[in-house]
Amino acid sequence: MAEQLIELSGKPIEITYTGLREGEKLDEELFGEGEVDVRPIHPLISHAHVPPSAPARRPFSMPTPTLPRSLASSRLLAQI
Repeated sequence: MAEQLIELSGKPIEITYTGLREGEKLDEELFGEGEVDVRPIHPLISHAHVPPSAPARRPFSMPTPTLPRSLASSRLLAQI
């Protein structure tokens, strides 16, 4: 892609290959343990059944959002 962009720009730009940076990876695991890659519709579209997690296993729970009193009584918010 870089080569195509350079060609389109018409400028002589040199590409220097530096290798991977710390933390970069060449590939990525897309499926977790026990998940199976199924492609029933198209060979390039993956489907994986992921069972729902139990509430006790969730890493955190979202707190119920609250507004500060100064905003809660605002006429603007009352209209929304």
